[in-house]
Amino acid sequence: MLIASTTPFIVFFHQGYCRLSCDKYDPDSHDLALHLTNQYQQKKNPSYQDVKEDTVWSMERFNEYVNSLASEKGLSKDWVLNSFTKQMMKIMTHCFHAVKNKLECRYGFFELLGFDFLVDTDFNIYVLEINCNPALHTNCEVLKQQLPPMIEETLDIVIEVFEKTMKHKTINPIHSVRRFIQLYNTDTKRVSSSRPKSLSPTRPRPTPMSPVKKKQAPPAQANQQTPPNKAKERTKSTTSLRT
Repeated sequence: MLIASTTPFIVFFHQGYCRLSCDKYDPDSHDLALHLTNQYQQKKNPSYQDVKEDTVWSMERFNEYVNSLASEKGLSKDWVLNSFTKQMMKIMTHCFHAVKNKLECRYGFFELLGFDFLVDTDFNIYVLEINCNPALHTNCEVLKQQLPPMIEETLDIVIEVFEKTMKHKTINPIHSVRRFIQLYNTDTKRVSSSRPKSLSPTRPRPTPMSPVKKKQAPPAQANQQTPPNKAKERTKSTTSLRT
C-alpha cells in the first residue's frame, strides 16, 4: 500500500507476489521454514539456491494454480485476480481508516507499506502483519520484474501529487499511475490555499488561554499629607534597612 500524500490523503493499492517455502508444506511440522516463507528463513535451506526461483510466484502464476483447484474448492475462475484482490483492497482500506487519525499530516510525507496475507486451505484470507519497511530485495526473476517498476512508479506518483498540492491544483487524474489502484482520496475539488499547521503527534495541541487582567492601581489622592508622627517612623525604618 502506498500512502502517496497525507495532505490530502491519497492511498493506493499495488498487486504483490506470492511466497512459498523451499520444501513441501506440512501443517504438523515444527520447522519454522515451512511456516515462514520470508527469504531470511528460506535462505537457511541447503537447497535454496537451486529452488529459489520457485519460492516466489507472480500473482498471475498463483492465479493459474488456484484455477486448477477451482472446481474442487468451489471457487470462481480467476479467483486470485478478482475475489482475492478485492478482499485485499477492502482489508487494506479498513486498516488505513483505523490509523489515519494518528498519522502526522505534512506536505511531502508519504509511506510505502508491505501487507502480508495468508490464505488457508479453505481459501479464507487473513492479515499476518504490516511492514513499514518492506523488503525490496531482487534476488529472483519475479522480484526483478516487479519491484524496480513499482519503486519508479511510487516516486513518480508521489512527486506528481506533491507538485499539484504545492500549486493548489486538483490531484486527480494522476498521470503517473500505471499499475497502482487508488483506494482513498480526500481531495474533493481543489486543495485549500491555506496550509494547515503541522502538529507532531508527540507535541500537545496548544490550548487557548484567557488573557490575564492587569490590576489597576487605586487613584492617587490629591494634596494628601503624611502626618508628622508617621513621617518620623518611616525615616527611622528606612535608615535601619540601609545599615
